[in-house]
Amino acid sequence: MKVIGLPGRNKETEEWLRHLLAPLALGAAEVVRYRHWGGDTDPDIMHETEALRGRAVDLVVAKSMGTIVATTAYSSVSFQPTWAVLIGSPVAGSSPELQALYRGLAEEIPTLFIQQTSDFTGTFAQLKAIVEGCSNAHLVEVPGKDHRYADTAAIASVIAAWVGRS
Repeated sequence: MKVIGLPGRNKETEEWLRHLLAPLALGAAEVVRYRHWGGDTDPDIMHETEALRGRAVDLVVAKSMGTIVATTAYSSVSFQPTWAVLIGSPVAGSSPELQALYRGLAEEIPTLFIQQTSDFTGTFAQLKAIVEGCSNAHLVEVPGKDHRYADTAAIASVIAAWVGRS
């Protein structure tokens, strides 16, 4: 299985994502390193999106900023995952355009959304209101409010069970 991981804004999420993907044993996973981690530049969603142009993968696992990169790439640069797992989607105060990206992905491909009950970047209830009813949306609520998703073993278990059913 070809897996790509799209971390969050902060460099620490690269190691977090590797730690999450390892026990899944889905094959070699590529975890993207963002350009802004290497210098004094701000994150650039469009630059990171362009890096995915035309790529086909079996599974994309994305956290936070990575969920925006994944959904933007899917809608605009022919990024072609078969399945998507989006963790900690930043939907609080999100634009209608961003909400449409999440809905568009969840209408087209099986998409597992994992969101903390009270995540400060967007609560489970806020995310549910955006994607509920989409043909391929699967939502899992996990406890928390810190946007850290520290229980990687529990999250990996949820992902493994979902991938096994899909």
